[in-house]
Amino acid sequence: MHWQWGNKPLKTFTDADKAFRTAMYAPFFNWLTNNIDVFALHKKSLGYIWA
Repeated sequence: MHWQWGNKPLKTFTDADKAFRTAMYAPFFNWLTNNIDVFALHKKSLGYIWA
């Protein structure tokens, strides 16, 4: 489903930006799902509370 952007013409910068964000979101979400502890430690080191 997230690969549908690859079949559409990118006529504007907004279209290209949306395609790029979509392409980057899926791999990051997969990484985050597998490494939530690493992400939580990173947020904690910045002073954020990750519940």
